[in-house]
Amino acid sequence: MRIRKISSLFGIIAFAVVFVFMFIGCEETKENPLKVINIADIKGVTVPINGGIPVTVIAENEQYSGTVEWKDTWNNKPYTFTASTVYTATIILMPKAGYTLQGVATNFFTVAGATSVRNNPNSGVITAIFSASTNVINIAAIQGVIVPANGLTPVTVITENEQYSGIVTWNDNPSTFAASTVYTATITLTPKKGYSLQGVMANFFTVIGATSVSNAADSGVITALFPATDSRLVNNIVIKTQPTKLTYTHGDPLDLTGLVVTLIYNNGATDDVNAVYFPIKSITTNPAQGDKLDYSTHNGQPVKIMYGSLECNTNKLSLTIPTFTSIVDLKIYLQSRPANTADSAYIVALNVSDLTGIKDTFNAEYVLNKYVNLDISGSTITTIPICAFWECTNLTSVTIPNSVTSIGYGTFYNCTSLTSVTIPDNITSIEELAFSRCTSLTNITIPNNVTSISGDALRLCTSLITINVDSGNENYSSENGILYNKNKTNLIAYPAGKTEISFIIPDSVTSIGYGAFYKCTSLTSVTIPNSVTSIENEAFAFCISLTSVTIGNGITNIGNEAFQNCTSLTSVTIGNGVTSIGKSAFNGTSLTTINVNSDNLSYSSDQGVLYNKSKTILVLYPKRKTGAFTIPDSVTSIGDNAFSGCTGLTSVTIPDSVTSIGDNAFAFCTSLTSVTIPNSVTSIGNYAFEEFIYYNLKSVTFERANTFFYNNTFPNGFSLKTAYSTGGIGTYTMPDGGGAWMKVSN
Repeated sequence: MRIRKISSLFGIIAFAVVFVFMFIGCEETKENPLKVINIADIKGVTVPINGGIPVTVIAENEQYSGTVEWKDTWNNKPYTFTASTVYTATIILMPKAGYTLQGVATNFFTVAGATSVRNNPNSGVITAIFSASTNVINIAAIQGVIVPANGLTPVTVITENEQYSGIVTWNDNPSTFAASTVYTATITLTPKKGYSLQGVMANFFTVIGATSVSNAADSGVITALFPATDSRLVNNIVIKTQPTKLTYTHGDPLDLTGLVVTLIYNNGATDDVNAVYFPIKSITTNPAQGDKLDYSTHNGQPVKIMYGSLECNTNKLSLTIPTFTSIVDLKIYLQSRPANTADSAYIVALNVSDLTGIKDTFNAEYVLNKYVNLDISGSTITTIPICAFWECTNLTSVTIPNSVTSIGYGTFYNCTSLTSVTIPDNITSIEELAFSRCTSLTNITIPNNVTSISGDALRLCTSLITINVDSGNENYSSENGILYNKNKTNLIAYPAGKTEISFIIPDSVTSIGYGAFYKCTSLTSVTIPNSVTSIENEAFAFCISLTSVTIGNGITNIGNEAFQNCTSLTSVTIGNGVTSIGKSAFNGTSLTTINVNSDNLSYSSDQGVLYNKSKTILVLYPKRKTGAFTIPDSVTSIGDNAFSGCTGLTSVTIPDSVTSIGDNAFAFCTSLTSVTIPNSVTSIGNYAFEEFIYYNLKSVTFERANTFFYNNTFPNGFSLKTAYSTGGIGTYTMPDGGGAWMKVSN
């Protein structure tokens, strides 16, 4: 009993102590409540730059500290940042005593330089995404800031380079510099894409002629102080000594060594200035010291020397083109030259009697990044070998010799940097794929002796906007940059780079040639006049913006693949004169309906589906029609490609009247899961129900024991053919994802 009393007493005391502490705690909470964090800007998370080391902690403040974890696009943790990579920083904040994250709003925090910053409500986990990392600007010398001189006009922009551009302002904003005055330039740089000022050191930049140059770290604002201007005015500038070097090879840098000019002042005094000191004497030249010389621009031209508005010229420069008499020597030369760009292509001449091996030279490992303007006009060749420059992607221009009479098959195929080609007058034929895929070619001139041009010679020249034909040519003509035969009855080629959205074919045209509008992606509509009787193979293939077309009553023939992959084409009207529609003429379109003039004697349409006139052949089912479809009882044959690519077709009922199903008839009908082949069908063509990588067709019912089909007619067709050869009439199924067909019922 005594023990129980003591225990009870201790319990009462403990309860009292706890109560007192709870009371005190409550009082303290009421007097000192936790404060909601309200500093949104998280400091210390530096923007990723190429070569930089990721920070792991933020700059803490009185409310919180935090850690930072980085991941790249592939979810890897970087040890150093690399260029052109998107990085994500996950920042975890830890509140300090007296502060809480409860009450923090959604997406409350900010991180300088991030393109996206997110956090959940009441959370200190922040996700900051940074755009592709950049390189730190490392060109210190700012060019183009001319030293102030009495009477000169201040420059307002620097000479930009590949890393930055910039503007210049001057103290007191002078229109011209005054005498005996100290001037300060404030230069503000703008980084170009891929470059950043983050990581630039303090006082990194330099300006020629300035007595002091300063900038803050990570800043592109530069202050340059110049010495006081002269009290005298320069009245004239003359050359005292010519440059030592005036003869160059194309691509060499300009060397002004030896050049001395004399400045003549208004008081009669003179000052001889060596080219080395031009910058600090406010003298500029064009071209400038070190500029690469271009044959077409600088040959026969002087170097212009300028002091404000005063000018004088050196003697004329003489430039030569490197000329080679063997392909091997050309290759060695190109291998020895530094990499360049298409805009600074090397100009070279090649004088040979045989071009065999030229393609291998341009595609050699150490030549691939050397762009070349090639002049072979001095060569004695009469023919250019087939595929001679095939896929020479670093060839920017070519001059063909007069001795050549034919540009053969694939000669310049896929020369994607080719912007200019000079075709001599002696050329009589331009063969298949001669300039196909020359995607930088914007114009081409056909000389007067050409008698034959292949329809696909200029195919996929996606920048081509103008085809010109010499007015003396007796076989071809051009109008508005479009190629026709001489009397404009055949439209041969509409340049794929033209940007017009509509085109009216002239009334003189009777035939639209093979691939004439191939991949003309800007065209949304084409008006075809009644004079046109034939649309040849692939005439409008891959015109992906073409939305509708009316095929006039004069047209009798629509060629194979004529409108293939016109993915925006939703409707088509076929006139009364059409007697032939080629294979895959409308494959890959978005047709939902096909209309046929009721007077047409060869074709008809019903519910937007194309048939022959008597509806015994189902010619084409519109690719974007959806749902189930029952083939009419009049149909005896389902044509080649009739339902090919109809991905919205969910089921099809084939009547007992059908005896044959053509090649590819239901290929890639990926929503079709089952089909019944009626007793009337005796043959099924190649790939008729093939889906290749898909295995959605899982059930086939045969109502005839000896219907002929190929191993490739159905998905995993060999297995089905094997099972059917022994099982005969019945239903066959294939497991999900492919596998062996098995008969499941009679």
